[in-house]
Amino acid sequence: MLLLLFVLFLASGPGPEAKAAERFAINLKDEVAVESNKVYLKDVADLYGPDKPHLEKLADIFLCVAPAFGETSILSRHQIGEQIEPAVGRLPISVFAGATAVQIRLQGRQVTEDEIASILKSFIMESTPWKESEIAVRSIGNLKGIELPPTEGSLRISSSVGITGQRKVLAPIEILHAGKEEMLVFFFNMLRIKFSQLLQISYDKL
Repeated sequence: MLLLLFVLFLASGPGPEAKAAERFAINLKDEVAVESNKVYLKDVADLYGPDKPHLEKLADIFLCVAPAFGETSILSRHQIGEQIEPAVGRLPISVFAGATAVQIRLQGRQVTEDEIASILKSFIMESTPWKESEIAVRSIGNLKGIELPPTEGSLRISSSVGITGQRKVLAPIEILHAGKEEMLVFFFNMLRIKFSQLLQISYDKL
């Protein structure tokens, strides 16, 4: 009797979970920056398998809404499995590889040197007797990883912290989102101005 049951089990072939594991694999990333406010499976994982049309359908499965700019959210393998289960059925753990969870953030827009130079020169001209021809921003550093919100993002010199320095200056730059301050960034010794006098501007002295 036991032999008969075993033969019937083998004849029935692998169950749906095993078949899913044979069709594709999901390699989860550690962290991602998404450009849209919607997060899809293709954003958080690399998909592998022989059936390309099937993988393309899987890639476009919606997972969640992206977090607000400056915040992060986390999706675990279990949560992702639950989101895609209606399309593929319950998945065995063997389908997943890579990270156990993925950290998600909303991709901002990279701040450029021209933007920093423009607001710095404008501020100096408004706050001192110097003309534009007397001011040159020769180099700006420390911009790597400094981002503006993807929408309604802007920059301005901080109204609470002054610009200080001689030739090389310290400029406090506020990153704004819809007119509200999101972050205050200091650029240390990266801005060079064409004058030898000590530059020390603050709103208290204006």
